[in-house]
Amino acid sequence: MVSEVHVQEIWLYYNHLVEWCKQNPKPMLMLTVQKNGNFGWTEHKEEIITLYSQLKTVVDNPFGLHVHHTRGRAFAPYSYQYELIKYGKELLKEIGIPINDHTSGWSQNNEDTVKACYDVGIMNFHYRKGRTFPLPDGMMGIPYRRIIHDKQIAERMKK
Repeated sequence: MVSEVHVQEIWLYYNHLVEWCKQNPKPMLMLTVQKNGNFGWTEHKEEIITLYSQLKTVVDNPFGLHVHHTRGRAFAPYSYQYELIKYGKELLKEIGIPINDHTSGWSQNNEDTVKACYDVGIMNFHYRKGRTFPLPDGMMGIPYRRIIHDKQIAERMKK
């Protein structure tokens, strides 16, 4: 069973995602937020924000934050991860989607990711099952087994 949906291209797959969520209200929707141009955040930022705002009114799924904060295969320093995670949390809060959950792009996270989440007040840290990190008091680790992306949902629905 899918535990998370990584929403990365909502401007292309919004209708498919909404339809799928109506049949699958439990998986958490991890909304991608980027400060740079990755994942359409240069050319589609306003549309993405509008669609996220609409999405919260039409589905019952819980929401979390999905951020790609590595630089290639290398981990970004704490300050960079903190900046991106804080930006994502604040942007979603501004549009009425308060979040307390985080998952990293490509399942790439380290101790700095945990610290950045904790320091911005994200207390539920999602990670690929089998990978563990020491967590600060009050922070919960949530392993996931199976994720799906919005693009994969659309591809499956077209079959």
